[in-house]
Amino acid sequence: MNWCFKVKKRSNDETFFMENGAMLLEELIAFCNGKSNPIQNFSAEELKIATNNYGEGRCFLRSHDNFNSIVDYSETVLQMLTETYPERTWGADYYNLYEGYLKDRPVSVKKYISIDVLSKIFKDIAIGSQMSAHKNVLKLLGCCLETKYPIIVYEFVGTRILSDFLCDANGAQCQPLPWRCRLKIAVDLASAVEYLHTAFSKPVILHRDIRSSNVILDQDNVPKLIDFALSISIPECQLHVEEFESKYLLTLDVFNFGVLLLQLLSGKKKLEHLPFTIRMDSLEHLAENNQSSGVIDDRIIEEGIEQQQLLDFARLVRRCFSEETGERPTMIEVARELRQIYKCLVSPS
Repeated sequence: MNWCFKVKKRSNDETFFMENGAMLLEELIAFCNGKSNPIQNFSAEELKIATNNYGEGRCFLRSHDNFNSIVDYSETVLQMLTETYPERTWGADYYNLYEGYLKDRPVSVKKYISIDVLSKIFKDIAIGSQMSAHKNVLKLLGCCLETKYPIIVYEFVGTRILSDFLCDANGAQCQPLPWRCRLKIAVDLASAVEYLHTAFSKPVILHRDIRSSNVILDQDNVPKLIDFALSISIPECQLHVEEFESKYLLTLDVFNFGVLLLQLLSGKKKLEHLPFTIRMDSLEHLAENNQSSGVIDDRIIEEGIEQQQLLDFARLVRRCFSEETGERPTMIEVARELRQIYKCLVSPS
């Protein structure tokens, strides 16, 4: 008698689920000792249905498009970034954000199209889950592990991206934001980055990808920071190492935040028409004399904003860009100074 044993072949969904689940667990243990906020599991099928099979009309953010539209760094700065992070292929990680509906509840669904290192997605999930406690971070609800690249599900707060409110190269803009709104966005985002740097007891966590295209605005223009795929942790024992790379790592978020502040001040995505050093050397002078020259948005000056506010803001931006990393403020200091500037705006003496 011949016996035939039929071995059930594991499906791709099951294989991806097992492999991705193991990698996510490793990241959760490494980052937060396995003690993370609840992460709901979604099936690939329900997310397909939720997004109308990732229909074109449901997509409201394409990271590749936004990468090409961000501020142009000077050649010196870009070379420094590339040399410090040789593991990153700049612009190689692409994802789309979709509006979806799960049981009539609106959600945002992040689907990676391409990524150079798979572990970045698990870092995005692990750190994003912990950061969801902050009101200015897009809250992570869960993920799907059944696909080659895990899919992430967030709360839905709207489809407006901060970079869309900045002029592009030809001057096109959907709607200008008043100075008070821009300043409040800066205050809120500084609070989120400060929280990232200080809230976790083990290592210091750095975002490394702070930019206007990584910020979603809700209907009240409250900003929500997204995308922790490039984040890294620096163990406490390395915080005081007198090496260039360690010093530079600790202040990279401050530098990138300075770029975002300069975008808010100028109202522009790109500032390539002025050399980087000239922009910084002339910034305080322009603020002091209520002049624009393309660095300070004409509409801010037309609002009649108090000169001292612009000067204080410009000085803070200047410090964030300091060539000596030791002279750059910490994000705690940046957040404190922005709160003070905003306080003077809403409660003038």
